[in-house]
Amino acid sequence: MRLWSRLSLTQKFGLILFPVMIAGMLVIGTWVEKQIERQVTATTSVTTALFMDSVLSPLTQELADSDRLSAGPASALFEVLESPALRERIYSVKLWKPGGIIVYSTNLSQIGQVFEPTESLQRAMSGEVVGEFNQLDDPESAREAQLGEPLLEIYAPLREQWSGEIIAVAEIYESASELADALTAVRQQSWLVVALTTVGMALVLLGIVHSGSVVIGHQQAGLRAAAEKNRQLLDRISGASGRSAELTERHLRRVSADLHDGPAQMVSFAALRMGSLDLDETSPEFQAEVGAIQAALGSAMNDIRSICRGLSLPEIESQSLEEVARSAVRAHRSLTGMEVDEEIDAKGFEPPAHVKITVYRFLQEGLTNALKHGTSGARVLLDAVDGTLVVSVENPWGEITSQSGADNIEGGLGLLGLRERVDALGGEMTFERSPAGVARLVMKWTAGQGDK
Repeated sequence: MRLWSRLSLTQKFGLILFPVMIAGMLVIGTWVEKQIERQVTATTSVTTALFMDSVLSPLTQELADSDRLSAGPASALFEVLESPALRERIYSVKLWKPGGIIVYSTNLSQIGQVFEPTESLQRAMSGEVVGEFNQLDDPESAREAQLGEPLLEIYAPLREQWSGEIIAVAEIYESASELADALTAVRQQSWLVVALTTVGMALVLLGIVHSGSVVIGHQQAGLRAAAEKNRQLLDRISGASGRSAELTERHLRRVSADLHDGPAQMVSFAALRMGSLDLDETSPEFQAEVGAIQAALGSAMNDIRSICRGLSLPEIESQSLEEVARSAVRAHRSLTGMEVDEEIDAKGFEPPAHVKITVYRFLQEGLTNALKHGTSGARVLLDAVDGTLVVSVENPWGEITSQSGADNIEGGLGLLGLRERVDALGGEMTFERSPAGVARLVMKWTAGQGDK
């Protein structure tokens, strides 16, 4: 069973087809052989019966009123059968009367003997010409069987000339050597035709199944590849979902730390200074304390606004992809004053809103990363060709003292979260530094991939 499961569809079909076609060939070949033998035997029997009827009928008319031939007709019949023309073809002749009695035979010892009428004899008594090829198993055919040669046994009814009634049946044993040779040749030809036809049909069927097997094999390979790709994508999405929850928590902690270390400290400082204020509002010390409190509160508000700008997004759904990308670049310029070159071309390409959100965050994080570690202005590239979106942020990279420094930059919280966003879309994100000292952060996403 294990071996069978390893076979291809073509091999399985061939193993099943072979015995079925052989069995069918044997059945059809045997049937055709029997039909040919029956038809040839019947045709030859009728021809011989008509010929012998012209010879025997005039000499056997007295059997209409008698159960035996008189000496004259019997002697004439003997001379006719011993003529050279008939001696080579006719081995022996018997004349039967109803009831199974032999009234004449070239084997004189059988004259007057009674035998159980055979089926062939009974059919001849009813007016049918019957031929049997080399079937000499009846008791009255023992002498003919000893000859060891193929014989055609013919039962031909003899009729009264005026009334047409059957008066006797002539059993004629004709030499069938030529008939046997002809049947052998016809059998060989018929078996050859049947075999070639069977083999041809088998090859055609095998070819059709093989073609189907190849197509099915290609389809199965494609399905397996698609299933494997879907499995990998599902693993990536599942992993990204799990890591996204963790990163969300880490982002919240970072926001909490930023609020605690920035605005909260400023507000706390302001509260402490307010508690130590002298109620004399005209004193210089009071004015100085109020100024310090206002400065602390202003600094806290600036920090809060900065944090809020990082958390909130512009109206993404109503903007095109190009507008979203330019909006991220403008926000970065406005916040940092950093010069950013841009080459944005995505006309006619409008991905779903969550993809545009990811593009915005990608540019936001990439430009922030460039500001932290770069030495000069950054460059933003966005292009969409044949349904594939490619976004990149490039900038000259500042000096990094060790390889671990580069690893920390690539594996930071911002880029790690960004990678999870891109993975969840089914896209790819890469980060690399060229020998020329240019850092490049690239996002690639294809429409329909991971977005079903």
